[in-house]
Parts: sequence; structure tokens; C-alpha cells
Amino acid sequence: MKSALYLGTDPKEFEYDGEIIHYPLIKPIIRDLNDIHTRFVFGELLDYTDLVFTSKNTVHFFFQALAYYQIDSALLKNKQLYAIGPVTEKALASYGFSCMPLPKQETQEGLIKQLFMQDHAESYFFYPRSALARRHLEQFLMRMCVRHQICDLYDLTFKNDKPLPELDAFDEIIFTSPSTVHAFYNLFENIPKKVKLRSIGPITAKILQQKACK
Repeated sequence: MKSALYLGTDPKEFEYDGEIIHYPLIKPIIRDLNDIHTRFVFGELLDYTDLVFTSKNTVHFFFQALAYYQIDSALLKNKQLYAIGPVTEKALASYGFSCMPLPKQETQEGLIKQLFMQDHAESYFFYPRSALARRHLEQFLMRMCVRHQICDLYDLTFKNDKPLPELDAFDEIIFTSPSTVHAFYNLFENIPKKVKLRSIGPITAKILQQKACK
């Protein structure tokens, strides 16, 4: 039977016709919800017209923050919600919410292209994210003078609390984000040629190719 080493935080949504060995290299940790800025941006929830979620971790931490602040999630009912990628969309659906039609290119760049074609003169965006998130969407909102609030809601810490796996025991290694690529190459120098390196998403693929070619 084929086997794959999965480096992301949760392999439940990953379909694979073989055995999956979960070896998480990153751990998402929510930031202090007593932070003044975080309290402020969540206090503005009633006024936002659009909310953007770029990962399932963001979705889960967002609703955790709502519960902490005792904010009724029903406030989201009349807002436009954007979720990048089917896993993020499914996470949002688990809380009873649907999102706007997904861009064909399931990245920040794809969402930017979609937003560029719309009128946002009256919009007020809320964009909770990882502190390590790429800045493309933030830069677009600023460049287009779209009113918005950014919240670095959680951190990604690199974890390595288990013995390193023997890579030649696997057929594939699954990278789920740029963070998993960077963490992996900090731990391993020699990768068996027979092992296939597989990435999820075009941005992860680009970073993995850059690392593999060095």
C-alpha cells in the first residue's frame, strides 16, 4: 500500500488512496483576545459589509473569538463572506454560513481579480488572518482605497516534538502551505529521489519548487 507523510495541521479533508502518516510541522495558536486592537476590530463587526477567510484555521479562530467576546454570529447573516479554497468554504459551512462564489484561482490573487471587477465604494472589509499571511490582499485593499480592518488573529509556530521520520519509508510527502515547506527544509537536507513531493495550492507549489531547486 502506498503511504504519504502529511505535514499540515489536519489531514481529515485530504483524499489519498493509501496510508496517511500525520507529522504536523506547524501549530496554529490564537493570539491574546484581550489585545486592544483585536477587541476594537471585532467590536466593528456590525459595520462590516464583507469578510474574507483564507484558511480553515482562520475560520475556527474567528468563531472562537466571537464566542469569547459574546458576539452573536447572526450578525454575519447579511454580510458577504469570501472563503479561499474548498476546505475553508467547508469550515465556514460547519458554522452554518455560505460564502460568495469562489474565484477560479483559489488564492489571494484570484480573489483580488474578482474584487477588482466590483464596486467597493461603500464596502467595509474585515480580514482576519495568520500573522504569517502573505500581504497581497492587504496591499490591494490599501491601493484601491477600500475601507478595511486587518487582524493578525493567530500565529503559526514551528513544532518538532517527535522523532524525525525516515523519509524513504514514504511514497509521497504532502505540503499544505508555504510554512510547511520552510519548516520541512529546516529539518531535512537530503530527500530520497524516489519520494514524490506534492503540494496543495499554487503558492505552496511555487515555494516548494524554489526550495527543491536549491
